[in-house]
Amino acid sequence: MKLRITERRAETVTAGRTYDSIKCGLLDIIHSNYVSVGFIFEKGVDEKRLLEGLRRALSLVPSFAGRLRLRPGGADIVCSDAGVPVSIFDVEATRNEALSDMSNPNTSFGDTVDLESLPVELRPLLTVRIYWLADGALALGCSWHHTAGDLHSFILFMQAWSAFVEGDAPPQILIVDDREAHFDRFLPLEDSSKPGYRLLTPRELELHSHLRELPDEQKRVTQIHFASEELDRMRRTFSETAKGKLSSNDVVCAHLVTSVRQLQCDGGVNISSIVSLRTRLGMPAGLIGNPLWPMVISSSSSQTPVGLAHQIREGLDDFSRLHLNIRTSRTFINETGKSWPGDYGRVLGVPGDPIFRITDWRNSGVYSISFDGQFPRFFNFLPTGLSQLPPSLGPLISIIEAPGRSGLLITLITSAALAEDLRSPAGGEMIHRFREPGDVQPTFLSAVELA
Repeated sequence: MKLRITERRAETVTAGRTYDSIKCGLLDIIHSNYVSVGFIFEKGVDEKRLLEGLRRALSLVPSFAGRLRLRPGGADIVCSDAGVPVSIFDVEATRNEALSDMSNPNTSFGDTVDLESLPVELRPLLTVRIYWLADGALALGCSWHHTAGDLHSFILFMQAWSAFVEGDAPPQILIVDDREAHFDRFLPLEDSSKPGYRLLTPRELELHSHLRELPDEQKRVTQIHFASEELDRMRRTFSETAKGKLSSNDVVCAHLVTSVRQLQCDGGVNISSIVSLRTRLGMPAGLIGNPLWPMVISSSSSQTPVGLAHQIREGLDDFSRLHLNIRTSRTFINETGKSWPGDYGRVLGVPGDPIFRITDWRNSGVYSISFDGQFPRFFNFLPTGLSQLPPSLGPLISIIEAPGRSGLLITLITSAALAEDLRSPAGGEMIHRFREPGDVQPTFLSAVELA
């Protein structure tokens, strides 16, 4: 059901101050996509205080109010206070209807920034949509350009916004003028010496171009909820045959990948799991940027779920030696002479495509954000702009805590055929083979279509 939404007004919120331009590095440039997320709060918030809090947060974190400026070999964030477009809507829908809509590829709550009509230098790095729901609840849709910062950076910004609305102290924020130079202070001088990227072959370029043009109708979003009891049972079962300690992340990722692999009957797969480097390299927690790097591993068709979980654990435990190849990758990319934004992602492919891409958003601090003393009732990745996410690279998987510590909510963007398999009785039995009838399923998720 398409929601009836009426735009009340729109404005651009600015901080009222400019900041020095920020020189972006490789880790910023390779993340050239927009990310959309949605929040639902039980009650509305005073609109004037909400917008004033946003203005003050932009003054503290000016990169989100800036614009990109291309230069040979890279880009800068010009912190000119161009501002954040904010649209305010009235929605003839309840909280549960909004929650259901947020799981739809054509959701009304995630602003897809018009990538085609605006030059790069004019595209906002953050947009905000405020929705007043018919039952008095508040929904927020936010879309930001990954170059401005990763999810951790965005949550720091949201925590600052929350603090200014609540009258609390904002988090410590660190803005650096040259991100790559700052990052190099923490990066080991030697790495694995094998670049994390390669040039795509002409055949791969042709295939990627074709799949990027597939209509969104041929791509699907599937959501899965693992109850806390189900997760505990899964981890215990894995641990019975494990040779060492496994984390819940190791177990869930291995279970998802091997289950999908069995449904596809595709044999071996490759996995790219995004790893935050802040804690690993001792970087400041308040740093705004993209200190992320993928752990890329291969899994054969004969590998067991427990075997894959061990491989994931070993890769994370020895990440610096096995996977931290940023310096080598930077040299390789510079030597190719490719330019941003057109070449990155299209010409430079992660070794081992096609690939499962996994992003773990747990422990991000999402549920620490409050407005008028209320925390999010629901938060999730919004599957807008699926044309930016071609299935040629394999499934895109995001993992986030379900509200109320009720387990995990998994979002998969896949081909339509794989989505059908996941939603089939056989797919449900495979994905939920650790579920038992007494497991608690939160009532608020009844509005979401789950596999």
